[in-house]
Amino acid sequence: MHQHYQRLKNFLKGTLIDYNNFAFRNFYKIFFVVMILTIVGGWFAFRLSVKTDFFELLPENYRSIGDLNKVIDRVGGVGNLIIAVETKNPAAAERFVDDVANDIKKLPKSMVTDVNYHIKDLRKFYEDNSLIYMDKEDLVKVKNRLAAKLDYEKKKNNPLYFFKEFLTPVKFNIDDIKKKYEDKTGKDENSFKNGYINGYNQTLYAIMIKPRGSAAGITEANVLIKAVDKILAEHPTEKYDPSIKTHLCGNVKSMVEEYDIIITDVVSTLLLVFGLVGLVIFIFLGTISSIFILLLNLAIASIWTMGITYLHIGYLNSQTAFLASLIIGTGVNYGIIYLARYYEERKNGRSIHESLMTSSQTTIVQTFLASSTAAVAFITLMFAHTRGFSQFGFIGSIGIILCWVNTFIILPVFVLTWEKISAWMNIRAKIRFHFNILKHISPIITKYYMVMHIVLLAITVATCFYVIRYYPNRYETDFSKLRNAQSTKHGTAYWDEKVGNMFGKNTSLTPAVVVVDTPEEGEQICESIDKKMAELPPKFRKIASCYSVNRMLPDNQKDKLPIIKEIKNLLYSGSIKFVKDDLYDDIIKFRKKIKTRPLNMDDLPYTITKNFEDIYGNKGVIVVVNPLMEQKLTENLITFAELVRENKLHNGRIIYSSGEAVIYADLLKAIDIDGPRVTIYSFLLVILMVLISVRNMKDTTIIIMTLLAGVVFMFGLIAFYDIKLNFFNFIAFPLTFGICVDYGANIYLRYKQENDIQASLNKIGQAVFLCSLTTIVSYITLLVAKNQALVSFAQLALIGEITSLFGAFMVLPALIVTIDKLSARKKRGLAGIDKEASEKTDTDKKKEASKQDYFIDYQ
Repeated sequence: MHQHYQRLKNFLKGTLIDYNNFAFRNFYKIFFVVMILTIVGGWFAFRLSVKTDFFELLPENYRSIGDLNKVIDRVGGVGNLIIAVETKNPAAAERFVDDVANDIKKLPKSMVTDVNYHIKDLRKFYEDNSLIYMDKEDLVKVKNRLAAKLDYEKKKNNPLYFFKEFLTPVKFNIDDIKKKYEDKTGKDENSFKNGYINGYNQTLYAIMIKPRGSAAGITEANVLIKAVDKILAEHPTEKYDPSIKTHLCGNVKSMVEEYDIIITDVVSTLLLVFGLVGLVIFIFLGTISSIFILLLNLAIASIWTMGITYLHIGYLNSQTAFLASLIIGTGVNYGIIYLARYYEERKNGRSIHESLMTSSQTTIVQTFLASSTAAVAFITLMFAHTRGFSQFGFIGSIGIILCWVNTFIILPVFVLTWEKISAWMNIRAKIRFHFNILKHISPIITKYYMVMHIVLLAITVATCFYVIRYYPNRYETDFSKLRNAQSTKHGTAYWDEKVGNMFGKNTSLTPAVVVVDTPEEGEQICESIDKKMAELPPKFRKIASCYSVNRMLPDNQKDKLPIIKEIKNLLYSGSIKFVKDDLYDDIIKFRKKIKTRPLNMDDLPYTITKNFEDIYGNKGVIVVVNPLMEQKLTENLITFAELVRENKLHNGRIIYSSGEAVIYADLLKAIDIDGPRVTIYSFLLVILMVLISVRNMKDTTIIIMTLLAGVVFMFGLIAFYDIKLNFFNFIAFPLTFGICVDYGANIYLRYKQENDIQASLNKIGQAVFLCSLTTIVSYITLLVAKNQALVSFAQLALIGEITSLFGAFMVLPALIVTIDKLSARKKRGLAGIDKEASEKTDTDKKKEASKQDYFIDYQ
């Protein structure tokens, strides 16, 4: 094993010597080739699109993805664009809504399939057929009250009736029955006045626009929004009333808004990470030139990475869009170590060529563990089924590998080029900065090692307590918390909720849909959903409401029609003439509308049936399933998704469907499977990499124990603050293993050489801390993002970094001091040990320890 390692090490160093000798003679040629490759990589990188839909994170072979595409093909799109109109002048708002809606109707059918802004025909239909839609018991009450009223009026006005003084006045009043059906709608009593879609006492109106299926894409959505904006501009609100204000919302708008936010976040986080990493470089290396050299090297690695991403994947998703910032924050470490050694050699009077050669040979093996464990963390994500994890792993591993490789291939060329330019222009370093944080802290850390054992024990106990409480509800099921934070306060999500409440509290504007072949099958789907709900625990039995076109027709019509005929006969009886004039006129108008035959689908107005038609005009083939519990799909998400996912018809055929809830539920299931799997893979591969690097089981165990201490603390903080896990932030766990393990490893390996943990902390702790700081900086930049999924990842990753530093700087020294003291005590207690052998000098120990060769040692 040792021979193979030495051969590999000699091969790497020999190859570097040959390359450096070539590069020193032809650095301008290499520089030119690098720039050409960067231009080509940049051309590909800028062609990358960003897909913000959550279903892009799932594997393409997931049934829910295929089912969603089938639904979209039949329905023509499950999106909507809404114009919310604020006003203090209802009459002016109605004129505005009429004008705007009529112009939107003129847009091409390839862009808009339907526009809704009033329910006048719907209201007229229900008013004309109010009796048949009543419950049978209420119909009997109406009939009896009407009969009593007519009987009273008949007797009261009959001159031959001699017992008038004994008559009790009868009033015909059905307000209680009217209220019952108004309450059933769930709408605010001030909603839909004058037949318009409005609410909040006519201070908010809505125009509902249904786009064609292709409008689900970001390009088509932007085209539709621009067309609507143009129409709004042609109808300035000031012309109608100064109080009118318009707001676009709906999931089409939210998709565009989310895309814009992600693009903005990518740019802002990249600029911020470049600035803060540059500051860290200056703090560690103390020269301005090092900032430009390293950031240029990192920029090239990032551009190449994104170019390769375009060739292999073709796009970025909501997870991978921000990877450049993370790659820069992590990959800069190798360049820092390289330049630190270079400046040290130059300070000692060596030439540029000698310094670069020494730096390359001494740091390539030393940085291998850091780069390999970080790459392993990303590579393990590639084993996940979810595209979000696997693509994140591919891009991250390519980025880390390129940062490490470019450190030894490109960075020497940049350094040499800069040295030539600075010599030609007579540039001298005028600013230097030196920073040492551990010089005064390390004695305290090693002195109070027993306190750390007590603290670690307390943390472990507290972690167990909080994790037990946290585990059952560990996942984030409210996906609105993973979107744009500002949207829920005053953006699209805010107006979505306000418009939805006009239809009923917490009403979803994008319900789930199931596509069938016939109206009869649609009713069977609703029966299947009702049956499944009846089998659920009581708290879930009203989780959803299913609507087929048949359910838009009155139920039990055969039982109701005889009662309606009796009511109609009463209204045509001679006693009607005794009713007061105002009520008499209403009765005359109403009795003409009464139908004594069953209603069928052809009687339903188009306002209703269009919701159950596919794009080919087939009526009744769409089933709508509305969630009735809180619409943010929190703790009821998976239960609701299973109601919609698959349902069996009477003939045994299974109808599959998909939608937002089903996709979200599959994401949670994917996390539950892939998350633990990639975390375990990452941990095992990290152990393997450490074992290969140090080639000693005892040393490997101590290093991994240090990492485990940090991980325990990490879990404790996550559980204590109740930070929910999601498809995005779960990635922080394998990254913590891969990126942070080398902190403790480098301190411990330096201790093996120094045989003095305090001296090791003083010499190497500074470099370890500042290398961690670059990664911390990359995470901090993500905290300023508006995308809350990204922020949740940054929070977990930051906790992982901080707790890993805790393990390396607190737990590891305490563990080493304890082991040293126990070893010394054991030696003193053993009899018959040769004193000469047991009393080795510190110099002998250092010589013996130095015989063991390790992969990494920060200088």
